[in-house]
Amino acid sequence: MGTQFKVEGEKVRLFMQWGKGLRAQHLDMDLSCKVAYRDRTKFCSYSNLVIAGCKYSGDIILIRRIVGTAEYIELDLNTLSEDEVTYVSFTCNAFSNEALSPTLVVGWMNSKYPMKISRKGVAYEPTAVQHQVSVNQSLTKGMVFGVLDVNREKSFFN
Repeated sequence: MGTQFKVEGEKVRLFMQWGKGLRAQHLDMDLSCKVAYRDRTKFCSYSNLVIAGCKYSGDIILIRRIVGTAEYIELDLNTLSEDEVTYVSFTCNAFSNEALSPTLVVGWMNSKYPMKISRKGVAYEPTAVQHQVSVNQSLTKGMVFGVLDVNREKSFFN
């Protein structure tokens, strides 16, 4: 079930943006990924910023007024393949709230160009987005928004 997407490039940047249009406040949403090997799993998240093939941008717990904020995880597909990773699942969770923010957008971007983080807002480049999911109303505490099948031509499912 779901839609399959061809991966563009050797690196992919997962993103989660939230808080756009809201007043400045503590609103902690968390992006993470679970990396599945044949015999074990590992997580890349706010508590484990770097594992082989995954690098997390850092935990953001406050949103800027009107602009919002974002978190990222960059996946190196060659490293994941070399380490015999089978799947990587992408998740987002509400940490400080009972539900995901209704302004939340998650997805993945290609990483053809280096990411630039502006002091005026989030580093969200719509032209680099390959796929996104928008949360338009309060949703349960978390969700899985994609799975990367590393062995099957490096394709995503949503």
